[in-house]
Amino acid sequence: MKNEKRHVRTAVAAAVLGAAFSVLAATPASAESTCGNGPLPPNEHINWCNSENGWGKLSTTTVWHPGGNPVEAQVVLLKNGAQVPMTVYLDRSNNPGAGHDSRVVVNKGFAGTNAVSYGQFYRGCATDDRGGIMCTEWVRVG
Repeated sequence: MKNEKRHVRTAVAAAVLGAAFSVLAATPASAESTCGNGPLPPNEHINWCNSENGWGKLSTTTVWHPGGNPVEAQVVLLKNGAQVPMTVYLDRSNNPGAGHDSRVVVNKGFAGTNAVSYGQFYRGCATDDRGGIMCTEWVRVG
């Protein structure tokens, strides 16, 4: 049951991000990142930041229940609607201006964790493992 809820939430988040990506696609080429937030039915809230380059669209999201109960943070790299099998990871911070924990979750194409706390910040990054890197802005839980 818990896995089913996570897959439903991920599918809904993907739909929300799809709408965000369509807004991003309509912006000028010089626009590198966009951020936003909103409700995530039925009873959650989502914050996100997207960045784009030739590798695809990188999106970092945080999800929580109103009232402060954190749910998850995740990063995904998509190109033409499909995950790109490059290394992606999440950095975590309590104060992005004062340092951060690097690569708290690492995977190919998608990485996520539900070990989040209200008020933390997450930044998703993608790398080509040869020194190239792309990151989103920091996204707050809550």
